[in-house]
Amino acid sequence: MGGDGTVNEVLNGLTDAFTDLSQPRPWLAVAPAGTGNDWARQLSLPRAAQQWANTIASTTYRPHDVGRLRFADGRIQYFVVEAGAGFDTHVLGLLSRRGPRQLAYVSALVRGLFSFKGPALQLHLQGASDASKPSRLGSPRSMVAFGCIGPRVGGGMHVAPGARDDDGLLDFVTVADAGPWYNLLSLPKLFNGRLHSDPNVQYARAAQGHLVLDPPMAVQCDGQVVGCTPVTFDLLPGALRVPAIAHPHNTGI
Repeated sequence: MGGDGTVNEVLNGLTDAFTDLSQPRPWLAVAPAGTGNDWARQLSLPRAAQQWANTIASTTYRPHDVGRLRFADGRIQYFVVEAGAGFDTHVLGLLSRRGPRQLAYVSALVRGLFSFKGPALQLHLQGASDASKPSRLGSPRSMVAFGCIGPRVGGGMHVAPGARDDDGLLDFVTVADAGPWYNLLSLPKLFNGRLHSDPNVQYARAAQGHLVLDPPMAVQCDGQVVGCTPVTFDLLPGALRVPAIAHPHNTGI
C-alpha cells in the first residue's frame, strides 16, 4: 500500500525471487495510496479500497518486465516504471512535499527551468528494435534522459506514450536543452502525449542503454534518487507477474 516509491522499495526487496530463474515469478500489486501512483495508473488499479479488493480477488496475472540500473561501483537498482538522469533529478531536489503532487511537480519544473545547467549527454544503445535508427543518442547540452517501462512519470506526464511493460524493451527518451523559455512553452507536451513531436526530443526502443553525462549527475528510478552517472539501463523480461486488468498492448491508457 503506497505510491511508486513504496513499490520501488518492495521491488528491490524481492530481488532474490525474480532474479532466480529456477523459481516461479513473484506476484506484485499495490493499493495506490501515494502521491504520483504512476504504476498503479499504468495497471488500471482502482483507488477505492473495496473496489481494489474485489479487483485483486477476481483478476488473473500477467508478465511484467523489470528494469535494472548498473552503476560504475557495481551497485544494482531495479525499477518498474522509469529511470532517468538530468533535469528530472534536479526537479526532485526542488520538489515540495506539501500539497498535491502534480501541482508541486509542475511548480518545481518551472523553477528548475531557470536554474538548471544542462550537461553534455551520450546514450549508447544495444539491441535496438529499429535498425534504421542511430545506436547513439546525444546532445552537447541536454535536459534529461529517460529509460521507460511504462508510459508516464511524475504523476501522469506522458514521456513515453507508446511504452509497453511486457515487450522486453526500454523506451529511451532524451531531450536537448533549448533554453528556459522554449522549454517552459513546451511543458504542455509532457501532459498531452505530444512530447515526441518536439524537434529537441530523441526516441528509441532498445534492450540496453549506457548513459554518460558531463558533468555527472544524479540518477533516479521510480522517483527515488539512487546513484550517479555513468549508468547502464537494461531489463529482466517478464520478471514479475502483475494484475492483468489493463491489456499489455494498451498500457498508455
